[in-house]
Amino acid sequence: MHNRQVPRSEWFRYFREFSRRHDGWLVRVRVMHPSLGSQVELHDVPLEGIVSSSDAKGPITIYAGASPVRNLEHHIPGPVQVWVEVSEKGEDQALEIVSDDGTKTILEFRTAPSRNDLDDGGERS
Repeated sequence: MHNRQVPRSEWFRYFREFSRRHDGWLVRVRVMHPSLGSQVELHDVPLEGIVSSSDAKGPITIYAGASPVRNLEHHIPGPVQVWVEVSEKGEDQALEIVSDDGTKTILEFRTAPSRNDLDDGGERS
């Protein structure tokens, strides 16, 4: 595995493509704060997408849940770096977003949607 930094100028486009590729994948989101330690914010919920402003100067938001009853948003203020962990096969394993206060938000993939989920009227584009 190796880590690759995503340049700020590519965040908007990168997250749009990342969200398309990983729509519906079950994710866990952990937040590691320098003084508060590690906390799990989201666990085993389907990813809807990740969004940054087109100028990459605002917050980054992770959307998950995929239902009106379980729709979750996680806002990341003051992002300064985005890292992606890639397997030897070139598959995304995790995403790390570092904020200006040193907080790290880590999105890890739990599973991809099953073929039945995609074929059962929940077709994803």
